[in-house]
Amino acid sequence: ALLEIGREAYALPLAQASRLMKVPDDQVLNRDGKQFVALDGAEIPLVGACLVLGLPEVQFSGHTLSLVILESGQDRFALAVDSFQGETELAVRPLDRRLGRVPGVGACATLQDGAPALILDGEDLAGLTRQCLGQTTQLKVKTGKLQTRQLRRRILVVDDSYVVREAERKLERTQQNLLRVNDIGLPRSSDVAAV
Repeated sequence: ALLEIGREAYALPLAQASRLMKVPDDQVLNRDGKQFVALDGAEIPLVGACLVLGLPEVQFSGHTLSLVILESGQDRFALAVDSFQGETELAVRPLDRRLGRVPGVGACATLQDGAPALILDGEDLAGLTRQCLGQTTQLKVKTGKLQTRQLRRRILVVDDSYVVREAERKLERTQQNLLRVNDIGLPRSSDVAAV
């Protein structure tokens, strides 16, 4: 399934999601600073996917939430994503081992339009969600009118050749967001997760 999280494209193998669903925001239950949704006669903890992945928080538009239901053992979690973008087959590529472990991400792929997409790991997401639920801060999914803004693509440059430096200069003139990686100082996986 293709998902939009934090206004970026992500993919999640359908086999790793128990259910994809949309629910009216008035079905969100608030209790003790936490949020829940009623599902099959049980209350499922609700957390924003941006919070779980450490991305800037996005306010959800409209009166409907797009939820990914994850199961891990006996536990079930509802992750609120920006939207569902459909289903497609992707050629999965492993992340470069030099990046180390990126929390919540299992691999990457290139979408049909050429844009990169990170492929989420459902089991790792469930573990990250469990950690977020253990925090004392309120994990509120905000709803309301979504303010649109023009997004710029982010580009990861991993090389230090003359040709790449020239390409970087041209990209900087178009005001692209660049993260530079060279053989002298590779970023920590936490730095890359923010890209």
